[in-house]
Amino acid sequence: MEQYSRRNIICIFGLPEKENEIVEETVINLCKEKLDIDIPPANIDRTHRLGSLQTRRNNKRAIILKLTNYTVLQRDLYKEIQQRYGTKSTYTLDGTIYVRVLTKSRRDLYKEIQQRYGTKSTYTLDGTIYVKVGDKKHKVNSLQDLENIK
Repeated sequence: MEQYSRRNIICIFGLPEKENEIVEETVINLCKEKLDIDIPPANIDRTHRLGSLQTRRNNKRAIILKLTNYTVLQRDLYKEIQQRYGTKSTYTLDGTIYVRVLTKSRRDLYKEIQQRYGTKSTYTLDGTIYVKVGDKKHKVNSLQDLENIK
């Protein structure tokens, strides 16, 4: 259930902070300039930088973007990124990194799968982890599922 509530969220790394920035405007401008996507403010539920000003490194705290509904995220943002880069869980464009948000247990499982099969063979979609082995795609929900992959 916790993973389901994260499906409208994307985390963006690598964007420098500006003095007195309005994070929502920063995200809207990023999507327009780098992805050629118009995201109206009405489609944004909330945006904010992660961590406190004291914890920021290199003036680049991550941004959480939560859209009002999943359709906007899938139809607009992920679709455009996937057309450019293929189906992955992390995308890098001009030094800006876009990451689908996973729970800690899913993130740990995903890291284990990547260590075994490499980053090019693994991806997530709606919090579900997939690994491609040969021509076959496998859905992985646990380490047991991982052990059953032949």
